Order: sequence, then structure tokens, then C-alpha cells
Amino acid sequence: KLENITKMTVEKKIADNETCANQEDDIHFEGGGMAGGVTVNEDPDKCCLVIPIDLGIKLMALLIVVSAVLGVLGVLSTLGGAASDSLLWAIIQGACVAPLLLGAFYFAMFLKEDTPESRAGLVKGCFMVILSQFATVGQAIVMMLIVKGYGFGDVMNTVISAGIFFLLFTYYTGVCKRYANAA
Repeated sequence: KLENITKMTVEKKIADNETCANQEDDIHFEGGGMAGGVTVNEDPDKCCLVIPIDLGIKLMALLIVVSAVLGVLGVLSTLGGAASDSLLWAIIQGACVAPLLLGAFYFAMFLKEDTPESRAGLVKGCFMVILSQFATVGQAIVMMLIVKGYGFGDVMNTVISAGIFFLLFTYYTGVCKRYANAA
């Protein structure tokens, strides 16, 4: 009897959930929700509720490529620093930027040519941006423990920034998945 009640509850959740196309997108199922990004109730051809999805994806791709270039410039700036340990920090910073570079590569391939293969890479690119943000938080924590003058406020600044990126790119992962599936 308990199995029937559970089955009826799950079936009702599926029927009530108009924003999810199938069980894979439903957060109530294993792997749902975060696996393909957050889905919101918006037109399938829109991003951020009002922007045409193709324009939104292209703008996001361009901004990620610019962000990766700035990340590389930051590593080079750290490498050219006067501190005796600048090589160590440049390597650590480079490790944090590496996933962002890979994500930018996926987005650049899409900007170069919009194909089903390049669209499939967009979701991977979003995950790489998120991974880069987690690595940056790790770097900030290490710096707080080692570098004199790098305090809790600096770490919190990084954590808040990374948290915003996490939320945005969790949403963008869903947008990119929707866009890739529309091909």
C-alpha cells in the first residue's frame, strides 16, 4: 500500500510539474535539477525571461571568452610580480583559470560555428566556469592562511563573487541544455 501511495505521489508530481519535460529534468528524481541546470518557467526561445535565447547564449559566450583572456592576463601579471613567491602564486592562479580556459574554448567553438556538436559543448563550458569559481575560492582560502594581510574579508569577497557565478551558471547550464536540445 505504501508503494502505491509513493507511486501516486510521484505520478502527481510529474503531472503537476509543467516546467519539466521529463523525469531527468525533475529535481524530485535522482540526478534531476542540477544535473542539467536549473529550469525555470520561461519560453523555450528565451534566456533571462526576455532575451532571445540565441542572442543570450552568444553574449554569454563572448563574456566568458573575455573573462578567460583577463584570467590569463592576471596570471601573467602575477608571474611578473616582484614577490619572491610570485611563480608559486602564478601556478596556483593558473590552475584556477585552467577550467575557465577550457570553458571559454567550448564557447569559442560555438561562436565560430553553431553546430549540434558545438552546442553540446556549451553545457560543459558552464560546468567549467563553475569549477573555476570553486578553485578560486580554494585559492583565496589558501592565501588567507599563508599570506599576511590577506584576510577574511578578502576571502568573503571571493566567496560571494563565486556564489553569484555558481547561481548564474547553474541557470545558464539549463539554458544551454535547452538550446542544445533545440538543434
